[in-house]
Amino acid sequence: MLLSFSIKSRKVLKLNHLSEFTQALLEEHETTFGEKRFLLGKASDYCIIEKWRGSERALPPLTRILKLWKAWGDEQPNMQFVLVKADAFLPVPLWRTAEAKLVQNTEKLWELSPANYMKTLPPDKQKRIVRKTFRKLAKIRQDTVSHDRDNMETLVHLIISQDHTIHQQVKRMKELDLEIEKCEAKFHLDRVENDGENYVQDAYLMPTFREVEQKLDLQYDEIQILEDLSESDGIVQLEERLTYYRMLIDKLSAEIEKEVKNVCSEINEDAEGAAADELESSNLESVKCDLEKSMKAGLKIHSHLSGIQKEIKYSDSLLQMKAKEYELLAKEFSSLHISNKDGCQAKENRDKESEVPNSCGDVLPFTQRISNMYTNDTDSDTGISSNHSQDSETTAGEVMLLST
Repeated sequence: MLLSFSIKSRKVLKLNHLSEFTQALLEEHETTFGEKRFLLGKASDYCIIEKWRGSERALPPLTRILKLWKAWGDEQPNMQFVLVKADAFLPVPLWRTAEAKLVQNTEKLWELSPANYMKTLPPDKQKRIVRKTFRKLAKIRQDTVSHDRDNMETLVHLIISQDHTIHQQVKRMKELDLEIEKCEAKFHLDRVENDGENYVQDAYLMPTFREVEQKLDLQYDEIQILEDLSESDGIVQLEERLTYYRMLIDKLSAEIEKEVKNVCSEINEDAEGAAADELESSNLESVKCDLEKSMKAGLKIHSHLSGIQKEIKYSDSLLQMKAKEYELLAKEFSSLHISNKDGCQAKENRDKESEVPNSCGDVLPFTQRISNMYTNDTDSDTGISSNHSQDSETTAGEVMLLST
């Protein structure tokens, strides 16, 4: 049978080596069970197996078990020592020596047949030989029975040990499945926070994203900064680019839906059949690569969109500045128009005064001076330079000539 124990439940402070510990276990088993004990044989026929998370090894007899137990540290709850027969452990320990093989002695051969030889012996010797032969036969029968019993016991030990190992491996597999599910859930939440809920759908769009990147790079190289263009043409081009990007987004969304449907159908087909581990690992690697590439493509598109928004803001600010300049020019033009009207009226007054008789000739220069001062005052009030005032006088003179 298999005897599993924990080092905490045994007082092994005085037991140094593993052989002493095995002997103590067998003695304790014999005292507790008595005639019903199932561990038979000597301490040298048994070995202690160290089991940890599905792996196991046989310990040598000179191992210091307390020192080994302390060396495991935090992994002590996962440790287990199992007492089994040495023959039940499949990897045969290295410390076991080979059994001596019996070689028949062929040097002394019978010169006669056994019956004739027995007849030549005296009766006493014949009786001794017969008794010796029967004792040998009894011993052989006893050895065969004990050997069969040992073989059965070894087989039972082996089956129980393998069953124990299988249970441990199944338990470890369940623990690993739970850890994998936790890691997948954590990875899914992180990707949802970083890339959004549709990051799996975006992962299958890398071929189309590459084409879009090439198109965007070519168009971005062709379309330079809006400073080389007029504001109105730049706004039109920006609107065209925005509409183009929207069309691309709609196209990508349609392709996403197609890819998602294809992926769902493929996943259902794979679920019905038995998918190989190598294919799953390669698919996971390709999905990871596609996810990384899709993230890069998304960041690039985002940067393009942010650049377009900045250009739109810049063009809006330029338009506002042009509108303000236009208002200022309109005000200046209206003020110039008013000054031109005043100049025309002053010219008409001078013409009327020139038609007066010569007796009033002394007063004419005085009125001209007043009119000139008036025109200069209007120019100074409007805040326009002397060049504008000269232009207004020339235009006023031309208007008077045309009127005459």
